[in-house]
Amino acid sequence: MYKDEIANCYCAKAHRLEMIMTKYYNDKLAPFNITVCQYCLLIHIDAAETGSLSEIAKRANLDRSTLARTIKPLIQKGLAEDLRTNGARSSQMRLTKEGRAKIEEVRQAWLAAQHHIEEVMERDNLAVLDILLKQVEKL
Repeated sequence: MYKDEIANCYCAKAHRLEMIMTKYYNDKLAPFNITVCQYCLLIHIDAAETGSLSEIAKRANLDRSTLARTIKPLIQKGLAEDLRTNGARSSQMRLTKEGRAKIEEVRQAWLAAQHHIEEVMERDNLAVLDILLKQVEKL
C-alpha cells in the first residue's frame, strides 16, 4: 500500500529528476572545479544590478541563508567578493576578474551539457518542464 503511494509521489519524482540532472551537470563541470549551482550563481551575481544578497537570492530563487552558504565557496575560491564596508549590515557581492573568467571557461562545457540533454530528451519534452514549473509555482 505505502509502496505504491511513494512510487507515485510527485514530490519524490521531481526530487529524483533534480538529483539526476544535477549529477549530470556536476559531472560535466567537475573538470572546472565548480558545481552547476555555483556556475549559475556566478551568472546571477554578475547580472544583479545592486549586488545585494536579497536581489541575488530573488534572481536565483534561493532563500538568503542558502544563498550565503552557496556564495561562501565562491568567495573562498576568489571568484566573488563582498564589497560590504565596515559597519554595513548587508553584503554587496560582485564577481572578481577570476569569476568572470570562470564563467567563460565553463560556458562551453555547460552549453554542451545543455545540447546533450536537448538531444536525449527532445525539445518538446523539455518545454513541458517550463509549463510544469509555472504551474507548480502557483501552489
